[in-house]
Amino acid sequence: MAPTSKTNRGYLLAAIDWFVGWKQGLPRESCSWCVEPVRIPMRDGIELSGDLYEPVGLPKGTSSSGPLFLFTPYGRGLLTSLSSGHAFAARGYHVLIVSMRGTFGSDGTCIPGEDEANDAADVVTWMRLQSWYPGRFGTIGASFCGWAQWSLLRDPPKDCVASAISVGPHDFWDWHWGSGAFRLERVTWSNLLTHQEDPALIPALMRLGSIKRSADTALESLPVRDGMATLLGQGESSALEAIMRPSPDDAYWQNKRQHEAIERVSVDMPILLTSGWFDTFTQQTLKQYQRLQQRGCQVELIIGPWDHGEAGQVKVGGDVFRFIERTVGGKQPESDTPKLPQARVFISGSDEWKNMTVWPPKSSPLVMYLDEDKGISDQPPPKTASSTSFTFDPANPTPGRGGPLLFPISGRIDDSFYAARTDVLTFTSRPIEDDNGLLILGVPSVHLMHSSDTGHADLWIRLSEVDLSGVSHNITEEYHAIDPKRNPESPVTVELRDCAHRFLKGTRIRVTIAGGSWPIYARNLGTGENRMTSVEMRPTKHIIQLAAGQSRLILPIPLQG
Repeated sequence: MAPTSKTNRGYLLAAIDWFVGWKQGLPRESCSWCVEPVRIPMRDGIELSGDLYEPVGLPKGTSSSGPLFLFTPYGRGLLTSLSSGHAFAARGYHVLIVSMRGTFGSDGTCIPGEDEANDAADVVTWMRLQSWYPGRFGTIGASFCGWAQWSLLRDPPKDCVASAISVGPHDFWDWHWGSGAFRLERVTWSNLLTHQEDPALIPALMRLGSIKRSADTALESLPVRDGMATLLGQGESSALEAIMRPSPDDAYWQNKRQHEAIERVSVDMPILLTSGWFDTFTQQTLKQYQRLQQRGCQVELIIGPWDHGEAGQVKVGGDVFRFIERTVGGKQPESDTPKLPQARVFISGSDEWKNMTVWPPKSSPLVMYLDEDKGISDQPPPKTASSTSFTFDPANPTPGRGGPLLFPISGRIDDSFYAARTDVLTFTSRPIEDDNGLLILGVPSVHLMHSSDTGHADLWIRLSEVDLSGVSHNITEEYHAIDPKRNPESPVTVELRDCAHRFLKGTRIRVTIAGGSWPIYARNLGTGENRMTSVEMRPTKHIIQLAAGQSRLILPIPLQG
């Protein structure tokens, strides 16, 4: 490493660091820090840019901990470094923040999902040659920085002793195409990567609203692919290829699915997984925990009532710090070490936390039926019950609002407006009568005896709670592109996303059904043509049979509440 200048922390940053540490519930700082720019060679000859944070003025008799490695495409400025380099270095850790290729001074081209595994391994190789490297390290990071950790763990370094992975996916195909319809949030993310280094007074991560609006506007016209091409221009345009690759077996996704990492990581290496019920990657985080728990790994899971940003940093900083102190710093007493594996989940409705080893816990199904009065009952409708229907018009698609999204506005919202729309069906139960309410833990599902006049249809289904004031708030949902070749005599089964919720006494259960959720998912054009390249649109009438309980809601009721 060529000689470079180190920059010591000034008074203003010290004040900011104090405030951030106080907000996140971190212990008092033990020292100051300095930062040094570094250049790191890759196997293909390019170099990546990074910042090395080093503790300064540690108390006599103490040595530094770490290092911690954060691999990011979002730059190394304050929004990244405050909760990583600053927070940990001021408490005794070396921290290395490295920009991925093609971003913020790093050479090469940014192609998300393509090079992170090799590049992260090369950074580790470089770390091992440095005089400050103690022979062990940990990894931290959220969202795509969490993906980078899974990429490194595909071939897990033996000297990696812990990983704190927040809202981090391991399977890019599943996020893009798992519903059967392309997830258009990828376009907004590519737009962010394209413009995040544009000169501006406000960082791109704080301009997500305008970045999303420009992406949504580009997606309004058909064909969708042309609008994307115009929007992304010469920027991060790999999404243009992703939209044409719906099969998980396509070679395009080979480097973008890291299931092997979950199988290869050492059972003895502690892993912290954090997410929120309204994060776009929650289902992947739960799958990671389930498999690691099955393997007997030292894994800890925290799922709160949070969206992507909250679960990635704002709400979990203290938990991540304590995990790193225990696993990398070795500073937490053994008496405070949780028994692993352990899942700590937030139960909405009753607003309580619950610890468990296995997620989801064992449950029994509560079957409830959709009826012709738009109700939900524990008794099936008669055989003479009529069907119900709605029409989805791709020229005026049903809007997606709230829920498990990557960008604003996500999370828990008042979704009562759906009940007034003509392109939506809502079914609502009678008030819960049990004094203890109704607790659901796991995966609700909806079974619909469904048909359509075009044979080309999608379903968006949401489970909500109607409170005592008649206001509806979302709990969980799922999007499902119906296979046009399916057996029409069989019901369409849609498993909703995992949830943990208690319907309190007096509240009501609501199911909302629509034919789209735009601009979250690419709208079904009703023609059977490629929805990314076609310009023809046709409204689709959805018909749902209700007679004799053919359409139903199934809720997972835990055997032990």
